[in-house]
Amino acid sequence: MLGLKQNELTWILVLAGIALLAPALPTNMLMILDNLFFRLASILLVLYAISLGPQIGLMTLLVVGLLYLERNRRKISAAAARINAMDNDDGIAPQATVAQESMPQRTVPVRDFNEPEDLSLHFLPGDHLGSDEFNPVRGESLNDKIALASAPLGAHAALFLIL
Repeated sequence: MLGLKQNELTWILVLAGIALLAPALPTNMLMILDNLFFRLASILLVLYAISLGPQIGLMTLLVVGLLYLERNRRKISAAAARINAMDNDDGIAPQATVAQESMPQRTVPVRDFNEPEDLSLHFLPGDHLGSDEFNPVRGESLNDKIALASAPLGAHAALFLIL
């Protein structure tokens, strides 16, 4: 029948039965596929099935893929249910009343501010802080500027950066 041996037909029927029952499998059984041992076992099962024949190998690969697909579908539906549970039922953001808005916030504890000491206020003018007189750093005039050493211009600049 279809050029398959009796052994191959048995394997394909068993795998087709597993594929048809995949949506009916319990979620906990499908979540076992996340375990590293079962991941390696599924790879070894596919490799063993390929050694039995190409049709069995292909069918096993399809069934393993279908089981992982069903597991992912269940994970996504569980996550979507949790997200929908967090959302508001009517879709409108809750609004506070005027009385609620006028109440002080009590959810964040705020410590009292430390009073600064008089000696730590150095930005205020006073005799003990020194002089406010400005003394120029270089020379008596702003016209006494000199050129500082820098990189040469043009083609010499590229050589300067390379060296």
